[in-house]
Amino acid sequence: MGSVWAARAQRVSKRVRSFWRRRLNPAAPWCNVCGYCGEFRDPTNGANLRESLICGLCGSRSRDRMLIYSLGKALEKEPPLRKWPANRSLRVLETTGHGGHPFFLAKKFDYYNPRYDPDEIAAGADPRKFADVQALPYGNEFFDCALSSDVFEHVRLDQNGFSEIYRVLKPGGVFVLQAPYIHTMEKTHILVEPRGDEDAYLEPPQYHAGHTLVYRIYGRDLLARLEGHGFSTEHSQTEIAQHRISLQDVFVARKPGSRVS
Repeated sequence: MGSVWAARAQRVSKRVRSFWRRRLNPAAPWCNVCGYCGEFRDPTNGANLRESLICGLCGSRSRDRMLIYSLGKALEKEPPLRKWPANRSLRVLETTGHGGHPFFLAKKFDYYNPRYDPDEIAAGADPRKFADVQALPYGNEFFDCALSSDVFEHVRLDQNGFSEIYRVLKPGGVFVLQAPYIHTMEKTHILVEPRGDEDAYLEPPQYHAGHTLVYRIYGRDLLARLEGHGFSTEHSQTEIAQHRISLQDVFVARKPGSRVS
């Protein structure tokens, strides 16, 4: 119990220091997830800022903050996420969300954060906790928003995944997508090609997080592919120093209809 209270006291102390830093220096960077103004750690020493610049309070990475920044713009919400008004009628799907933001999304919205585990899915596990984006276990027009950060490069049949996201979104629903992307590359670079039930390795296999196979690195044809599923799509490459968000790409796709808010 003592360690719990010590952790709470540390968080309170960080919030107090954060408050005074912003009061004394309004230009200081702060986290658009939790509102913290303070240390953003870079254990990569500049080698991979997108996966680094870790918030000293909520643990969000630069990539996480870009995801939430893009969602906030789409929903016309001012940062930080921690202060967004709760709306339990708004249903949000995130494919395997990690970091600091899932905690806040779960407090604000009807939030589903399933991960892919074939054994759990086959056993009929809770669809809030386990799902296959290639065959989502939800009804048509079920969600208001969908988020996916560095998942679709691992989805074997990504066309099925995009089709499923479109299907489960309500008209006007928004899909925020992050994935390995090279804008100077016209076409998506295929590393592993699905052929029936088999995978053909066109290059030596690459893995993320030590065990998750990478099927592709996206090129500019990603926009046309998303639009081919019915989305209207915007791509941006942005750096937001105010929130310690490094330069990176993000796609915001909408299903036609009235805007979700």
